Amino acid sequence: MSITQRFGLLTFIAALGLIGLASFSLHQMERIFAVANFADTNSLPSVLVLDDAYREAMTIEGLLWQHIAMTDTDKMAVIEQKLNLSTLALLSALEKYEKDGLIVNERDHALLIADYAAQSALNSLRTSVVYLSKSKKKDAALKLMLDGQGTFSNLSDAMQAHRILNYDLGKHSAGEAESTLQYALRFHMVITGLVIVFVVLVGVILFTSLPSGSNAP
Repeated sequence: MSITQRFGLLTFIAALGLIGLASFSLHQMERIFAVANFADTNSLPSVLVLDDAYREAMTIEGLLWQHIAMTDTDKMAVIEQKLNLSTLALLSALEKYEKDGLIVNERDHALLIADYAAQSALNSLRTSVVYLSKSKKKDAALKLMLDGQGTFSNLSDAMQAHRILNYDLGKHSAGEAESTLQYALRFHMVITGLVIVFVVLVGVILFTSLPSGSNAP
């Protein structure tokens, strides 16, 4: 094998090593980005959706108290319209959580089901309170509202548990991104060293095998 051919072979081997190293680095960068970006693409949007749902639930509670305290039929009708809008908004927020692909595991899905159950219980309470209040059975509506405070507490607890899960998932992803970065850096250094050593060894083998004093092309 001529010197030119040996140089060509050595260059080819070095190029393969560099291409492999570049491919690995690109793969690790994509992985780190995906993990580190989890909080922005999932955890934060999830919490915002749950906050929207909880805000509508608190609006419903306030409107129900207003309806019980109100005696004017027209004003009660206006409150009922607002209640309907908030009820739809609450349900839409929970549906958005599912439609936007924010569910990441079985625990997340189970908590969303709990959110739906709490929303359904709140809707039943709303319907009953409004019916009694419209029927001028204000005392009964007030008693039902007081007895039904556990419904609001259950919804609050369900959504808080769901928010905590998303916070923990975001925190875990940040830690995983850091671990992945450290692993990638160490692995990159090792592979770089191995490529250099391998190229040097191949070069030494190729050129030490040249005939002594050979200058032939």
